Amino acid sequence: MGNILVKFQQGTPPLASTYDAANRLVTSIQGSTTMSYTDDNNGNLTRENRGGVETEYVPDTQGSLIGCRDSAGNVT
Repeated sequence: MGNILVKFQQGTPPLASTYDAANRLVTSIQGSTTMSYTDDNNGNLTRENRGGVETEYVPDTQGSLIGCRDSAGNVT
């Protein structure tokens, strides 16, 4: 099964996505909002920018998510 390039859902603008050569999600655009994604060398999502709002995802050494840091520095 391939990557989803465009997703249509009733009541929302289409979601268009691009992927890198390793099939990792790189960008998504929905309406006027652009989202970009950054992965580490193991393919773990480490950073998301959603319409200018940056979120950092912090994995442990096994790749499990242990925390999130928003652009204001708040950790959850």
